[in-house]
Formats: sequence, C-alpha cells, structure tokens
Amino acid sequence: MQAITVSKFRSNMKQYMDHVEESNDTIVIPRSGKAREGVVLMSLGDYNSLMETIHLRSSPANHQRLLEGMHQVQARATVVKTLAELEAAG
Repeated sequence: MQAITVSKFRSNMKQYMDHVEESNDTIVIPRSGKAREGVVLMSLGDYNSLMETIHLRSSPANHQRLLEGMHQVQARATVVKTLAELEAAG
C-alpha cells in the first residue's frame, strides 16, 4: 500500500491505475480540509472480492456455515460429486 497526494495522482493517473490493476496494490489518496477522509484506489477485482466477503459474512448463520465448510475441507471430510449426480439428487 502506498499513499500519494492528489496532485501526484492527477498528474500520473493512468500510470497509477495501471499499477493498481496489474499488481493488486492499493493506493491511499488523502485529501486536505475539514472532514475529508481521502479515498482508496483499488482494482475492481479486489473491490468485488471485498464486497463478496462482506456479503458472505453479513449473516451470522451464513458465516457459521462457511466456517463449517472450511473445517470440513481441512479435515478432508468432503465428498466430490459431479454436476449430473447433484442434478439427479434434485
């Protein structure tokens, strides 16, 4: 992660956007003035992944199911089925 000024970002916007997209790096761009938090530049893939994680963890029941699934995978307590087997099971 790196932090750059608005002026520096403005003068090299394309290069910073290319860098973030290619490297999955995050750039923080602080803004001056009262109550200005600044912005974060991240790739669309990283943003979508973050939003998916937030969505999946937003429900306590869903979060628990995800943890149970992860534990099953780690314990090798999973069963592999083909799509046809799943469709036949209904």
